[in-house]
Amino acid sequence: MNLRNDIIDVIKSCNLIDIAYRTKKAFTGKVISDEIAKALDNFLILPCPETALSLLQQMPELLEVFRVSVDTPSVGEIYPKEIRGSSLEDYDEWVFLSQTNLEMIAFTHAWLKSEAINGKLRIGFHSLRDQAELISRLRLIGKRKIVFQNRRAFLRRIITSDLSAYRSVFDLTCIHGINDGHEIFWDGLGSEVTAAHYLISEIFYDITPITEHFIQNVINATMD
Repeated sequence: MNLRNDIIDVIKSCNLIDIAYRTKKAFTGKVISDEIAKALDNFLILPCPETALSLLQQMPELLEVFRVSVDTPSVGEIYPKEIRGSSLEDYDEWVFLSQTNLEMIAFTHAWLKSEAINGKLRIGFHSLRDQAELISRLRLIGKRKIVFQNRRAFLRRIITSDLSAYRSVFDLTCIHGINDGHEIFWDGLGSEVTAAHYLISEIFYDITPITEHFIQNVINATMD
């Protein structure tokens, strides 16, 4: 799919949290391919322009939904809380959780960027993969590697310095540290996950020397 600038402008004009809610309702219980399911899950978790582009790449037929939504009131505006039925009773919680995730990823990325500049963390990649999926995600949002530029150096720089790039690969990101002798893993949002996430991730942030600082200044702060 050729994602032209006008399509990107449409996406940026939309209430993506509201579209994600409507999309979730529309696809609940439906059988879809693994590729579409992955793109849809990412958009539902983090309704932002980057995940919207990824979803539209898999399902270009949804573009009309985005176009129409620009001039369509949100679910909350159409159905005030006092007249919503049971099928919409989770709307306010959905909006809150979506906004929380967007704020949390921005906070997590800002911390990683700062500590990377200070040289206090290490950035690595899955040793058995060629980072093709990372490159593909970044190309989709207009971030391209210059010819002859080192691939891993490009990925380290752009993902760590650019929030848009980081959001586009948040599900492929793992933050790893050790606290009180125990290994801890977080996903790109800053949510604690199991070691299984480490195995499926493409880019890793090793924060072992500053794990406690991350817990105190990012995890605990975003929980308040």
